[in-house]
Amino acid sequence: MLKSLWVLVRIAMTVLLAAAGSALLALQLESRFGNTTFRLPQGWQTAEQNGSLAITPGNLPRGQEAAILVTPGQPLGGDFRAVFDKWVQLLSPREAMPGFGEIRQQRGAGYDVLTQVVTLGSGANRGVRLFMAANPGGRFEMIMAMASSEGLFRRYQTDITNFMASVGYGSAVPAAREAAPASSPNPGPAQRRLPSLSPLQPKPGWAIGRAVDARGQPLENFEVTVRRGTIQTFGLYASDTFRATNGRYEIELPKGIFQVVGYVTAPYEGQTYRIDLQPLDGQDWRISSPSDKGIVKDFVLLGSGLRAGQQPNEWGTSNIGGAPTVEDARFSLPPGTVAEVTLTPMGPLLDGSPGRVVTRSGAIVFTITDVPLGKYAVSVRIGGRPVDFELRHTSGPIVGRGPLVFIPNDAGVEGTRRVRLLVR
Repeated sequence: MLKSLWVLVRIAMTVLLAAAGSALLALQLESRFGNTTFRLPQGWQTAEQNGSLAITPGNLPRGQEAAILVTPGQPLGGDFRAVFDKWVQLLSPREAMPGFGEIRQQRGAGYDVLTQVVTLGSGANRGVRLFMAANPGGRFEMIMAMASSEGLFRRYQTDITNFMASVGYGSAVPAAREAAPASSPNPGPAQRRLPSLSPLQPKPGWAIGRAVDARGQPLENFEVTVRRGTIQTFGLYASDTFRATNGRYEIELPKGIFQVVGYVTAPYEGQTYRIDLQPLDGQDWRISSPSDKGIVKDFVLLGSGLRAGQQPNEWGTSNIGGAPTVEDARFSLPPGTVAEVTLTPMGPLLDGSPGRVVTRSGAIVFTITDVPLGKYAVSVRIGGRPVDFELRHTSGPIVGRGPLVFIPNDAGVEGTRRVRLLVR
């Protein structure tokens, strides 16, 4: 039951995030609440409650609960991810379990979206809550869909997914009007050149490919997961994982449509992490291919750069590398105070490369995007003079003064990719 619900919820969230630029968003937005516009599901009713908008199905069985809650929104003060985490905690009972993790992706409308699913209780009556937040035009907007049981959530899942995909925001800046600045006061690291591999000829009925590190050297051990189906099918028929060695894999496939995803297990600083490999063709993992023509998918292990299929943003959520946010710990610094942060590698990085010193300056508050994953010593200067600071996980305890280890969020263990650097 848990596995089946995870598949459904995961597909639903992926569809709503991938909907940017799709026909769903081209539909007329018939309703509005505050800054949020949306298309009301057929047969659903609206009512304002405690400053928020509650949307409920008209055919809801007696004694059960299901609703979509649209909050009034507010100016975004601080880190988008940190504010999102606080709201999820606020709207979730203590017994809630974040059993389904999270998906993060930038939308084509010019803002980021964060989603997370939490479960309530256990057994067949386990409740489900789906959170979706966006940061259009410097605001924080939150929507929650909830159901008192898994079965009830599945019953209304199509309506919920279509509703989420129709959502827009009055403060959003259309993507077509956005223009990248000629120069940035806080540029991220230069994009490294990807290894160049000789092309492979497709092998009908097989998935084949290679996996290399950033220097183009074959990975000794890695894993390839083959998923049958597409995002649009609202269900993955099967998923199998294969171990590969010596930088190559060949997997025989039945006739069908498949997605191919790569992983590597890597030791670093006393722990072992499971890390996503990036496809060398740059395509998102959701891209499916027919097996009858053969599938070729090469992978590379990277510690920085854009995730496959993503667009850059100023918060670093679309990058592989870490993204520390520099803040005023005591709110005592004059507005516009410029801080210089230096991150010095303490040995090889997570991908095996030697790494380079990262130095960034900006007016507090600012985010340093795409720091290559690895272990760093940290120093901060204001006006050329060293200043005291502390490191704090975005949603966790104080780290102290370092060193700081950036690892992937999805590495299979508790990781640090986003951290608050509090200047005193």
